[in-house]
Amino acid sequence: MTWLKRFRRKPRDADRDVPHRDERSSQHPETSRSASGPSEPAPSPGQRVPQINIRGEAELIGRFRAHCRDERRTYADMLRVLLDAYEAQERRD
Repeated sequence: MTWLKRFRRKPRDADRDVPHRDERSSQHPETSRSASGPSEPAPSPGQRVPQINIRGEAELIGRFRAHCRDERRTYADMLRVLLDAYEAQERRD
């Protein structure tokens, strides 16, 4: 037996009786959250999630990421917080 034949392929999820990723997250919603905090609700199959790409100074982007990490928020959640604060300030002025 050659050394290469000693290795076996890992079984696929279907072969291991492991629930599909979508089934796991619906059974245990607390495990579908990222380590950085609560996540947005998962889109239904076939639904696209809008995305944006923001370019800026590295220092500015780093500050934003640090705030998200410190507050344990997703980028989308932190954007919501910032927009809510900005719009509340605009209404007061």
